Amino acid sequence: KYFERQELFGSFRNAYHSVKETGRVMSDAYAMFKDAMELQRTYAELSKADENSITPEEKLRLEDSATKKGLQVLWKSGRLEIENKTHQACSAVLNDKAADKETLKRRAVAMRAMGEIYMAVKPDPDQIPNPFIQFETGL
Repeated sequence: KYFERQELFGSFRNAYHSVKETGRVMSDAYAMFKDAMELQRTYAELSKADENSITPEEKLRLEDSATKKGLQVLWKSGRLEIENKTHQACSAVLNDKAADKETLKRRAVAMRAMGEIYMAVKPDPDQIPNPFIQFETGL
């Protein structure tokens, strides 16, 4: 955003990206909430199944489903929290009123470099997958 403020139409672009980012965060939060509700339904179904004496295989399937959904909710909520804290830290560093323009520019350049490094990280193809966590992380 610091770089965008230096451009002629930076404020318009800044507003567009802000709305776009807010929409993405809201979409992710809604997806997490939806998954949490699905997890709650699965636990209710599991509770009813205990009362109705279902087969051990069906109970195991429900427990496995609840575990996977729980891990997905934890993953999504953790990811949202990390993104929120990262956004707050970046805003604090780039909107520091005590810093001069040159310092803000150097901070912006450094943060862009850090972002490029983070985006360049790819999963290790040789890594053995964890057999206990078999769900998509969305990355």
